[in-house]
Amino acid sequence: MKRSGTATGAYNNVSDIRLKKDIKPLLSSLSKLNKLKGFNYYWKTDSSSSSLKTGVIAQEIKEIFPELVQEDEKGVLSVNYIGLIPHLVEAVKDQNQQIQTLK
Repeated sequence: MKRSGTATGAYNNVSDIRLKKDIKPLLSSLSKLNKLKGFNYYWKTDSSSSSLKTGVIAQEIKEIFPELVQEDEKGVLSVNYIGLIPHLVEAVKDQNQQIQTLK
């Protein structure tokens, strides 16, 4: 099972406000992200490549951000990494506010 690919150019996700409803701000992103762990690993099924990978564990993400995890028909979990970006943005803003308060 090959799980990598390359592309040139930009990849854009549709994000137009006109296509959204029930918009609510993210809350507690910093405390949620503090519960996550990043890992280095090798794929078990990719014997042709011994390159080190970096990522998260879908089961752990599912506990904190269930909306970012999908399960396929075989029960294999995948993570919407792009969906983590808004939480990272809010966490940086929270940290910046804490830094400003400390100054």
